[in-house]
Amino acid sequence: MNKMTYHEAISQAWELLRAIGKSGAAEIEFLGRVFRVDFERSAVSNLAGGAPAKEWHQVLILHYLAREKPVALPEKIEWMSFKELDSGLFYYPSFAERSIDLLARRFCSSPAVAWENAPASLRRRLGMSDFGFSLRVFPKIFVAVLFWKGDGEVRPQYDLLFNREISRIFPTEDVVVLAHGVVETLVHPGDHPAAKEPGSKL
Repeated sequence: MNKMTYHEAISQAWELLRAIGKSGAAEIEFLGRVFRVDFERSAVSNLAGGAPAKEWHQVLILHYLAREKPVALPEKIEWMSFKELDSGLFYYPSFAERSIDLLARRFCSSPAVAWENAPASLRRRLGMSDFGFSLRVFPKIFVAVLFWKGDGEVRPQYDLLFNREISRIFPTEDVVVLAHGVVETLVHPGDHPAAKEPGSKL
């Protein structure tokens, strides 16, 4: 599968939004920050201060706005693994390297630190695994961060799960980027929602 740059993905997303008749402006919350999307000027900016959104923010925000409207949330979240996504097995090595491995390197056996670093307004404890919590990424997108202690023979393990609606809104390539952005939020809480660009290509 050919990779495209963020610039190419953004251009295609604006074309899609114009094709489905989006106009005027909208505001959307992403990882606890509110962004303004100006469909007339093809611009995405941080509502607080007006600075242009990072390119990877723009890709996710535009793709979300293009596909989320018909998606309704169930009363209870149903979780799915990354491998259950379309072509999830193909993209899993990139997902694991950029998200799961980063969680393990940064937090080791201290998942409570990840919980403390998570924005308080977005997090919620889960009764899953030895230590788990969820984060609201977009209004209709949630990510679960799970940790298992392991024992003498099995190393501690992390995993990320997603609410099933994510597969109706984002292509799997986007989920790789989104997951890395979530982990960066936990690793670099002072630079919320993320401290660095999660790569230059999708």
